[in-house]
Amino acid sequence: MARSQKRLQVTAAYSDNGAGGSGASKSVLEAFYLGRAFAEAVSDRLGAALGDLVSEISKHDAERRQALREFMEEVQARAQADMVKSSGDSTSSSSYASLPAKGYPPSKSSSANGGRQAVMAPPPDLQESVDELRAEVASTRAAVQQFRAARSQQQSNQAL
Repeated sequence: MARSQKRLQVTAAYSDNGAGGSGASKSVLEAFYLGRAFAEAVSDRLGAALGDLVSEISKHDAERRQALREFMEEVQARAQADMVKSSGDSTSSSSYASLPAKGYPPSKSSSANGGRQAVMAPPPDLQESVDELRAEVASTRAAVQQFRAARSQQQSNQAL
C-alpha cells in the first residue's frame, strides 16, 4: 500500500506541475531539443567534411592520372619521332604509326604521307566528366543537408 501511495504522490506532483509547465519539465524538453539539434548539426558537419574529403581524394587521383596520361603520351610521341628519324624507310615507320596506342582510337589518316601514317585522336576525357559529376553530387548533397536542417528547424519551431 505504501508503494501505491508513492505512485499517487509522484503522479499528482507531475500532473500539477505539467499543467502549469514547470521549470523541470521545460528544462528537460529544452535539453531534448538542444541535444537533437546538436546531433543534427554534428551529423551535417561530418557529412559535409566527409564529402569534401572524398572530393579532394578523387580530385588528386584525377590529377595523378592526368599527369601519368600526359607522360605516357609524351614518351610515345618521342619514341615515334625517334623511330621516324632513325628510319629512312617510310614503310617500317608507317606500320608502327598506323597501330593505335593502347586505349587511344586512331582518327583520320594524314594526307601528307599519302595516308600511311595515322594521326591519333585525343582520348575522351572520362576522368574530367567523372570529376564534374562528383562535384555535382557534392553540391547536391550540401543542398539536401541544408534543406534537412531548415526542415528540422521548422519542425522544432512548430513543436515549441
